[in-house]
Amino acid sequence: MNERFTYDEHSSLLISADGRPLKRVQCPRARHWNQLLVDAPGERQHGCRACRSRVIDLDQVDPGEVTVQLAQRWDHTCVQASARAGRVSFLADPSAPPELADAQPGDTPWPIRTVHGTADINRAVGMGYWPDVRGLAVGEDGLRPAIAVWQHSGSGRVEDGGDFRADMLREGRATLDWSARGQVMGKWQERVRVRWYDAADTQGEPLAAYLIPPGIANGTEVQVLDLIAEVPSGAGQETQPRRAADCVARVHDRRVVWVTAGSAQG
Repeated sequence: MNERFTYDEHSSLLISADGRPLKRVQCPRARHWNQLLVDAPGERQHGCRACRSRVIDLDQVDPGEVTVQLAQRWDHTCVQASARAGRVSFLADPSAPPELADAQPGDTPWPIRTVHGTADINRAVGMGYWPDVRGLAVGEDGLRPAIAVWQHSGSGRVEDGGDFRADMLREGRATLDWSARGQVMGKWQERVRVRWYDAADTQGEPLAAYLIPPGIANGTEVQVLDLIAEVPSGAGQETQPRRAADCVARVHDRRVVWVTAGSAQG
């Protein structure tokens, strides 16, 4: 059949030939920013253990059957496809970080890219990047959820740990101590604490990350293409932020560190 699906790489949404949204693909085993793609048959097994879903190969299954199965059991059925089969039209995401094989810099400093939100951070982890996770301080303070974000020390994946104030109440602490982060549970470490603000202000979540390619040595000079927060000012300059072009950023322990006025801040 000549019927083709459309896949929006930015939103991870699979769309039928008649324009109906079928499935948002967010696979923890994906190795590409485009999470629908697989490099080889069997890369994702039928009955994937990660999501306990049946995985349909769009290269092989009739489009009408795919549409029916996703309509009936969309939450227990996932999909995959290869670029060579021609069964899917891909809408590229211009903001996607490059594959690591293509990310080697021609000149220094090394370009560092930024992603926003848990889903995109974990997409980049699947590609091999390490996320330097940061909270976004935007909007006005108030009675909003206070979320602890945890990061796995081995893979780099991040998880929403829920409202950390529940733990504080159980421990008998009456006040919110935002500095008391850094708890460790096995290989998971509490990385940042953020407040949940309006989606229009934060692209959905008050969380972002600088993507650190593997193998960058401590002290390597980098260029951050999309700042998460203001660059800290130098000593004696009060609170005036410095522009990215006026400061040097380096990598230290898989974090971006701003070097200003003889000191490092990250």
